[in-house]
Amino acid sequence: MKASKLPPRVEGCYIFRGTRHIRAAMYEHIAEPVQLVEVPSKARKELAVVMLGRAAKFQLEKFSGTWELINVEETL
Repeated sequence: MKASKLPPRVEGCYIFRGTRHIRAAMYEHIAEPVQLVEVPSKARKELAVVMLGRAAKFQLEKFSGTWELINVEETL
């Protein structure tokens, strides 16, 4: 699948290439697989980014770059 500059709207695994806004003028450059998961937020659910090796969930709005869907199949 082709990479998109628009943030994803569905849960899944993606290759993200771009930057994550940390605070003020601090940015982190990222080029790695990430997972998008739904998290409860007030009256609705929002997508959050889980980065490899980190337990924290980050707001999708903090990420700017390209997203490429990884097709992951479950095996029984």
